[in-house]
Amino acid sequence: VNSTSDPSDAVPGNGTCSVMAGVCTLRAAIQEPNAFAGADVIQIPAGTYTISIAGAGEENAATGDLDIRDDLTLEGASAGTTIIDGGALDRVLHVQPMNVATLAVTVRDVTLRNGAVTNIYGAGILHADGGSLLVEDATVTDNHVSGVTVDTIGGGIAANGTGSLTIRRTSLTSNSAYRGAAIFHNGPLLLADSTVSANTAVGSAALDSY
Repeated sequence: VNSTSDPSDAVPGNGTCSVMAGVCTLRAAIQEPNAFAGADVIQIPAGTYTISIAGAGEENAATGDLDIRDDLTLEGASAGTTIIDGGALDRVLHVQPMNVATLAVTVRDVTLRNGAVTNIYGAGILHADGGSLLVEDATVTDNHVSGVTVDTIGGGIAANGTGSLTIRRTSLTSNSAYRGAAIFHNGPLLLADSTVSANTAVGSAALDSY
């Protein structure tokens, strides 16, 4: 990634991250490995990467949130310097596997902030279905799910499936939802060496665990 702008990849699936000659955005970098099976690593330099293309509900990272469909590691410079901002347009990351059983996603050394959705799961990260999600050395802050329906859950992270969620050395602060303001999960959860503070839940606790 060499640009903090937000355009989509010019030709998703051609094997080259490019919105124009020499420019690789975070969105384009995610679209390319979505098109190919196998594990990939995206290195994200220091900077603020703000989602600016409206269009919730699209599932291939062309608009709205950044959809991760295959095995991937997102690796920032540090949580203090690499910031992925939802722009209050949509959630920040949607981990939605093409292969439910084996998907493996790692999010490391980044801040995820300012995700916003209404009456639906997960404003910072939505981890749907199976596989595994590891969040480490990160900050998840100021992500908000509004509404009062049964789906208004998981302000910071929602793991709404059978997959495992592991969180290490991560701060989850100032997120909100009706239930599970910081974390909602169905499958196995390991939360280690982390801080959960100042999250606001209307209908239940900061951590909603099934």
